[in-house]
Amino acid sequence: MAGGAAGGFVTRAFESMLKECAIRKYTALQSAIQAYFDSGKDSNQQLDIGEVKEASTAALNESSSAEPDVGAERTEIGADSSVGASSAAEDVEPMGRPTNNSDSIMMVLANAGHTIGGAEAELVLNPLRLAFGTKNVKVVELALDCLHKLIEYNHLEGDPGLDGGKNAQLFTEILNMVCSSVDNSSPDSTTLQVLKVLLTAVASTKMRGPEGICAFSSDFFNPLLSPIHGEPLLGVIRVCYNIALNSKSPINQATAKAMLTQMLSIIFRRMETDVGLEAVLEKAVNLEDGGKAIRGMGLESMSVGQRDALLLFRTLCKMGMKEDNDEFTTKTRILSLELLQYATGIFAALLLQFRESLKAEIGVFFPVIILRSLDGSDLNQKLSVLRMLEKVCKDPQMLVDLYVNYDCDLEAPNLFERMVATLSKLSQGTQNVDPKSATTSQTGAIKTSSLQGLVNVLKSLVLWEKSHRESEKQNMGKESIEEEVSPRESDDSKSREGSPSNFEKLKAHKSTIEAVVTEFNRQPGKGIQHLISSGLVEKTPAAVAQFLRNTPNLDKAMLGDYLGQHEEFPLAVMHAYVDSMNFSGMKFDNAIREFLKGFRLPGEAQKIDRIMEKLQSGMYFLLLNLSALGSNHAWEILPYTR
Repeated sequence: MAGGAAGGFVTRAFESMLKECAIRKYTALQSAIQAYFDSGKDSNQQLDIGEVKEASTAALNESSSAEPDVGAERTEIGADSSVGASSAAEDVEPMGRPTNNSDSIMMVLANAGHTIGGAEAELVLNPLRLAFGTKNVKVVELALDCLHKLIEYNHLEGDPGLDGGKNAQLFTEILNMVCSSVDNSSPDSTTLQVLKVLLTAVASTKMRGPEGICAFSSDFFNPLLSPIHGEPLLGVIRVCYNIALNSKSPINQATAKAMLTQMLSIIFRRMETDVGLEAVLEKAVNLEDGGKAIRGMGLESMSVGQRDALLLFRTLCKMGMKEDNDEFTTKTRILSLELLQYATGIFAALLLQFRESLKAEIGVFFPVIILRSLDGSDLNQKLSVLRMLEKVCKDPQMLVDLYVNYDCDLEAPNLFERMVATLSKLSQGTQNVDPKSATTSQTGAIKTSSLQGLVNVLKSLVLWEKSHRESEKQNMGKESIEEEVSPRESDDSKSREGSPSNFEKLKAHKSTIEAVVTEFNRQPGKGIQHLISSGLVEKTPAAVAQFLRNTPNLDKAMLGDYLGQHEEFPLAVMHAYVDSMNFSGMKFDNAIREFLKGFRLPGEAQKIDRIMEKLQSGMYFLLLNLSALGSNHAWEILPYTR
């Protein structure tokens, strides 16, 4: 922008607004624009704060009597409060004197990268704030275009959503007004302008104060930190979500989805390159000699960028797990899962850097994002996941942690085993496609990438074994200290502190139980015989009943069939099963639910009678208060309704 056109885009936007104001008579907006033009005539002119606040208050009164804004159905994102425009009169920040420079504000705007602040920023932003309040389509679009250029040319800096940040309140208010200026009835041009402003704001590295603070014990400036944080960031994501789901224009829907993907990519890429990330991970993950593992990272120990990334990831997970079957919820769930599917790089960062705090979440999403994608038919998706696995499998400690925390855990899936088996299957796959087909190169790339993943797994395990051997040599003189650690504490500690022989025992124990569960789900009697012969439990009804109550993945129908058998040992197991349950303090219907949630009643009436007779004796003290049922046997009807 040349010096002769100083502040040209702002001037042109305000002149166009004045033309609309002349027709609509938006007096407050006219006054604010005139104040901007007057400031350009004399750079040393003092700004009357009272007039600005008076104009803001008048605009609020005027907008309240203007045409009502059509409400749009809003997607509920995991936030505690909704994003909306706050009172302009209350949120106007105190302004100081304009800088006594020889150049006017228009000359400052003539050069990209020259920021405006204080009274100068208020002079420019106050007309935009009032323009959003008019709800006039032409005026709003002019304001959106002007704001987009101010951000794109790096004329604004601030910390929206960051407590104590520079211009946080002012820019948060402006962003809220941008978000509230679009709904289902907005023209396509307005919708596209809003999307453009929001994406530019998220991508900007200037729209934040040069003294931005990260949430570390030692504060420092991180120029890669996302400029929008917390609730304003969720508001931006919410608006893009609503447009992608509710817009009647396919172009706007596709644009909103693409911008959502870009925003997530920007936010998580900045989290990965966060200057303070390594320091936090060093503090939260690495153990000193004799120390215990820290089980997670609190929000106070994370940087602002990390908290934003975690907030968005949690939000997507919540929306992906919604259980309602209405059309809108289904669309929300599909869109959130699509974003997670495209974000394999995000999952890799979480897997490599935050796995200690996200054990349960990784156990859920690893099969969905990784294993299911590799078993699917989309070649591009397979390649994306395989390239991510190539990177992940280069981390020796990650692979060991994956094996110990999942494959050796009775209640966790065998992630390491399934990953290696899937990679092996893909690397040995045959090409059943035409050599001239366009997919031939992709199929070959999939085989190569999966084979490289297996190679990385082997190399990483060799490196881990060597480092573990060297560590054992260095710690040979500390055997007395190691003997003081109880076996239970060793099992619960981080995998690097354990012995490979212990891991083998854990895995063998889990494999045996899985074999017993598989056999039980086919033939319960043989499964119990296998259980006892393997030495997993003693041959007592109480021990077997405890196993049946606490072991996951048992088929409930088969379990109910076994408990209803008339043979001596199964009958004793059923009695021990009922006796092990405590119904004291429960209402009758809750006690029935608690009893029946562990198994499914068999189909034969005789088996049901045996179970109900024992249950009646176990719940005798509850049945004394059920005289209203009118019969001693009437209560037996309730279990059938379950």
